[in-house]
Amino acid sequence: MDIGAAEAWQITTGSHDVTVAVIDSGISYSHPDIIENMWTNILEKNGKSGVDDDGNGYIDDIHGYSFESGKESGNPMDGIGHGTHCAGIIGARGNNGQGIVGVNWNVKLMAVKFVSDSGEGTSEAAIKSISYAINNGAQIISNSWGGGPESKALVETIERANQKGILFVAAAGNDQADNDAKPFYPASYPIDNIISVTAIDNQGRLTPFSNFGKKSVHIAAPGMNIASTVIKDYMISSGTSMAAPFVSGVAALLLANQPSLTGRELKERIINTAKALPGLQGKVLNRGLVNAYNALTNTQTTDQSEDPSNWTNTYTFPNIMSSNHPYLNKTHQKFEIQVPGAKQFSLYFPKVSVDYGFDFVIIKDATGKIVDKISERKTLNIYSTVIDGDKATVEFVSDSSINGWGFDLTKAVWR
Repeated sequence: MDIGAAEAWQITTGSHDVTVAVIDSGISYSHPDIIENMWTNILEKNGKSGVDDDGNGYIDDIHGYSFESGKESGNPMDGIGHGTHCAGIIGARGNNGQGIVGVNWNVKLMAVKFVSDSGEGTSEAAIKSISYAINNGAQIISNSWGGGPESKALVETIERANQKGILFVAAAGNDQADNDAKPFYPASYPIDNIISVTAIDNQGRLTPFSNFGKKSVHIAAPGMNIASTVIKDYMISSGTSMAAPFVSGVAALLLANQPSLTGRELKERIINTAKALPGLQGKVLNRGLVNAYNALTNTQTTDQSEDPSNWTNTYTFPNIMSSNHPYLNKTHQKFEIQVPGAKQFSLYFPKVSVDYGFDFVIIKDATGKIVDKISERKTLNIYSTVIDGDKATVEFVSDSSINGWGFDLTKAVWR
């Protein structure tokens, strides 16, 4: 999905005056696509090995610090690639002849490691990591981690970042859960500087693994099959872990362009300038996808009149259109639809549950153009992309392997 980066780069490609702390499994700071954008502690780099040259309480923290439990050191080198993948999304160097480009061509990436090379981390180490970022000049803290019980100490630490004007970007989690009903920490803490991020696919719909929350999840970003840097290489990964760095990257671009913005102001701007997507209705605050160009130009696009769920004209189909429940392998169904009086309409599905990415409800307009492809797992109350005219064709296609419950299509809303 397009987040408006190319248009935003006509305004700014980022700045080395902006520091983003990546709190994760570390960063492969020697990666050729990242090395030029690494945060560097000059006093430590030019100082003596084994000495706390800058007096910040940490020895040899040249590119950040590792708070891995029992192994604290000045070497936050990534051992599993997760943090490096997130870092590349934020700020893989642009226009350098290397593999990818991040949201920022220019930025400072501070490596703060608390996740071990076996993928484990403690709340105590996370708190130390956040404190380090606060005390060493980070303006944005990117967090692609979470889970576990509520922590008063963690809340207090994030609140301290809030008081310092630092934006705290947090992945919403990958449990297919409603964060409004069951909070996912730290993304769900009700602190002003936290922006909770879920993931969408290339069709603009919530990915099947993503947590959601109409009140508690603030923004969506791409999180399916994202290419980025890993240790000495590149890899495609999926998750809200990949979505959160897109928002961190947009925040960094915005801060490069308007350095006086606080964390709370960055959050407000990003939410208010998001691009509304029908597939996020009821799942994300403002049903919005982050948009870098809109954020930089303060273009606010969320218009409730464009949300089909708010339309008052309803046409209930004489017969429910549906698949078998469950449907069979190699199903191919086709339904012709007409909505009398409509100039535009959206189709309403009370439930869709199919094999994600392999079985599809395909919607075509009167010209035969595909306007929407729906492939959801256990999702209720879906409105399709808005269709021009009064006619459409709906096809349901399944492959030869895993089956699901299927779909029901009961009505259209129109104007």
